[in-house]
Amino acid sequence: MPGPHDIDLKERPDFIVFLEEEKERTGIGSNLIRKLVPNLPDSLTRIRCHNIYTRRIRFITPEEYNFLVSGYAQLPTVERVDLTEEVLVKIEALMEEKRVGPSQISKALPRSLGFNVNIFRTWIVREIRTADKRHLKGVMDFLETYSPKPQAPKPKPTPPKLTPITQEYLTKLEAEIERTNVTPSKMVKILGESKSLASRITSWRKGENKEAHPHVMEYVLELYSKLPDPRQW
Repeated sequence: MPGPHDIDLKERPDFIVFLEEEKERTGIGSNLIRKLVPNLPDSLTRIRCHNIYTRRIRFITPEEYNFLVSGYAQLPTVERVDLTEEVLVKIEALMEEKRVGPSQISKALPRSLGFNVNIFRTWIVREIRTADKRHLKGVMDFLETYSPKPQAPKPKPTPPKLTPITQEYLTKLEAEIERTNVTPSKMVKILGESKSLASRITSWRKGENKEAHPHVMEYVLELYSKLPDPRQW
């Protein structure tokens, strides 16, 4: 229920026209005015403020009304240019090509211009259709001249070196097979390993492969160490 002093916007169409004209004059919409003007009423949330501008709310408090009226009175008129769809598409294409984001763009412009990420966001989401001429020129100058630093090529992963399968290693392996009385094919089945590992172990034992990755060799002994002696099965 509206309060006794709330303003009925249905009876004040001039206020909605005022918001639209001031948004166009300053380039500041429902989101930015909340960030730029001090003494924001607690009730004027981002969604509520947006809904006022889009005529989805009928009643507003006197505090909200005064905030918006006095807030726009504090904001200067700037020379503005159209933010055409062609311009916005070009900006987005340059951002993708140069691999640059809103934060980097806003930091590139002089702070004295008052440009920031929030203003840039209103462009990209098509919240406003005009821009401060100085802002647009600064953004385009930066995007058209910026050269991203070349990315250092990622080093190619070095394949692990093979190591000889020594007689000492084969002796340890055979000792584990004898201790557990479990063949490689049975071992992989028990422990849920791949059949290809069993084939690889067999090729080592037959002398068909003289080298192997050391981590695989260690892993095979580790697997066998998990198996108990036959009398413990």
